[in-house]
Formats: sequence, C-alpha cells, structure tokens
Amino acid sequence: MTNSLENIIEQWPQWNIGLKSKPIFDHELFGSSSNTSFILNCSLNNGMQLRLVLRIHKDNPIFQADRQQEYTIQQAVNDMGAAPEIIYQHPDGHYRLCEYIEGESFEHIFTCSNSQYSTDEKAQLIKALFLTLKNIHQLKLPIADFSYSNCIQNYGRILFSHIESQTAEQALSVMQQRQTKMLAICKGYENQYGVNTRVPCHIDLNANNILLASSALLANPDNQGDPKTGRPCIMILDWEFAGNGIASMDFAAIASELQLDITQVSMYSGIGQKELNCAQQIYQYTCEIYNRALALESPSLLI
Repeated sequence: MTNSLENIIEQWPQWNIGLKSKPIFDHELFGSSSNTSFILNCSLNNGMQLRLVLRIHKDNPIFQADRQQEYTIQQAVNDMGAAPEIIYQHPDGHYRLCEYIEGESFEHIFTCSNSQYSTDEKAQLIKALFLTLKNIHQLKLPIADFSYSNCIQNYGRILFSHIESQTAEQALSVMQQRQTKMLAICKGYENQYGVNTRVPCHIDLNANNILLASSALLANPDNQGDPKTGRPCIMILDWEFAGNGIASMDFAAIASELQLDITQVSMYSGIGQKELNCAQQIYQYTCEIYNRALALESPSLLI
C-alpha cells in the first residue's frame, strides 16, 4: 500500500459517512491515465459491512478533467440508476469514494474468448446499453460543451512536438496532412450535428467503463432492473471526460469498442449511418493520437 493511499485512508473520520473504524485496504482495481482505484472494506456504525471504491485522481498532462462537472454528471446518472453513487468527494477533488458495484465488464463479456454469453444474450445487453444511453442523453444539466476538435488539436500538438525532430520529412508530412484532414472532418461534424443538439455524453465509453451489474438481469433487456434489487442491468463508470456532447459519438464509441456493425448501431440508436460513420472515424483517430501523445508526454501514465 502506497504512502498516498495510507494517508488518505487515515482521513476516514473526516468523511462523515457513518464508519465505525478505519477502512481496510483490499486490492487495487483497473486504473487509467487519470486515476487509480482501490477497494476498501468498511465497517459501519450500524454493524453492517460495506465495500467502497477509493479513486485517487492523477494529473493527466494532455487532458484536464473538471472534477466538479464530473461529480455533477455522475450523480445525475446515479439518480436514474446507471452510475455508482459518489459517497464522498474531497473538497479539492484529489480523491473520492464511490459505492462498489459487483459485476462483469463489457470488455470481458464481448472481447474475451472465454465469455459465457450467447449471441442472443449479447444482443440483449446491447439493447439495454443503448436504452440507458438514450435516457442519459435526455438529462438536462448545467454543464459545459465538450469540444472534440479541441482534443484533436491538443493531442496532435503534443504528439508532433515530440516526433518532429525524429521523423523523416516525408512521413511527417503524411501525418500532418492526416491531422489537418481529420481536424476538418471533426469541425464539420460538430457544425453539422452539434450546434443545437448537445446532450450529456460520457465521451470515454471503452468496454471497461461499462458494467453488467448481474448476469441474472439478462431477463430484463429493457433495463428496468432486477425485481429483487431494483438495480438496472447496465452501470457506466468513470465520467471524467463527460460533458455536453453529440449523442452519435457515444454510440460510435460503442461500435468501435465492441466491434459492432454500424447498421445495427443505427437501428438501435435511431441515428443515421452517415452521421455514425463520421463519428466513428473521428473517435478512432482521437483515440489513436491520444494514446500516442500520452505515451510520449508521460509514458508512466499509459495503462
């Protein structure tokens, strides 16, 4: 256990969440370039046991998360039952405590060779996920617009600052032309589809951020929840990139991450294939240059 983690756990009396004693570190969870997460076992004053996720935020050198906006969005999505509840957030945003959700990631369900889910069951999960996203996109929240083109510009600037002196002139020219082309496509996409139709979006829907809370919920494809617990099928984690975005980009991200056919995504989302194809092209390029820029700017943060 690191000194930072130990120091944070020692602050438990300040959390005022009804703990009887100091939480016990259990294990580290899958992290990201912007945070590291741990499971804590907690004893409550009422005698019950509770597991919490302690997430310690890291400085990401190429993307600065707005922790207050993240908090606002995640709590709103929690209110509709599709994100973990934030139990405590440190005043300076350095770390937070969230409820622990038992479940299985879509990364394992859809991409692992030993997944036990049938094709029909996976189709039910996709329908439930898309319904959840549609409900999230209907929320009305006082949050800032997310600029996809600004991300491409920023990631590209960082990337080229590292490789310009080390890359052959012809290869560099090809890369710069591609950057210019993709930036123009992105600005056109934002102008055509995002001027008056902004909605709360997750932005970072990789498969590890989507959780099936219980395999028993496959009988509830409409995501109405488990009759025993009331917990919906789909939980969405890690809202640090979230903002007012364009709905098709969230759906295009899922198409890319889960290798779904755009025709199927269009049918489930109600968004045209032309818009989704454009969004998917932008999403894939943005992920590519983000990972390359982060690897060069701060290799230790790339997970």
